[in-house]
Amino acid sequence: MRAVGKVMLKSKANTWSSNIYSGLNIKKDSGNATVEMAIVFPIALFSILALILYSIICYQKLSLNSTLNSYTEKLAPFVTNGIDENKLATLEEAIINELERTSVFGKNRCQFKVSINYENGILSKKLSVVGEALVTLPFGRWIEAIGISNPLRINARSEIKEGSAKAFINNIDLLLDIAKRSGLETEEKELSGED
Repeated sequence: MRAVGKVMLKSKANTWSSNIYSGLNIKKDSGNATVEMAIVFPIALFSILALILYSIICYQKLSLNSTLNSYTEKLAPFVTNGIDENKLATLEEAIINELERTSVFGKNRCQFKVSINYENGILSKKLSVVGEALVTLPFGRWIEAIGISNPLRINARSEIKEGSAKAFINNIDLLLDIAKRSGLETEEKELSGED
């Protein structure tokens, strides 16, 4: 009877374990899910982290561009009247301080360079503010392994031109006057065959 009892116990154990697996709809060789998860999880995690990093870089670019645009608008009245060259360095420092304050990466990971250029041309006056951010990305060695340079260089530019109709007419009259004085007008008429 003992032999029969052992056989019965074994058969009950087999039916009990098969009932558990069939009730949960799990196969005995469920290691496939673990292997699939080991392959898919790192790819999914890397993709999510890449999207987050890309979003942060885009935000930093927009922040840099927005700050440069706002300072260019503040400097617009100086384009008409002229700008003092001594104040440019002070303005550049103010822009850098604002960029450091609004940076996502902080002072340790991000360095800013700003230059303000003022051009007083014959036909128009132009003020341009150029900014550059050198961002040291987190996970630098991993990012360099996939081909992204570290530190990352982010550039932005904002400019404003001033060319009123009155200034344009005055400048054209000045050019025509210079042409008459230098004899270019008579040479042009001789070359074109006009009297």
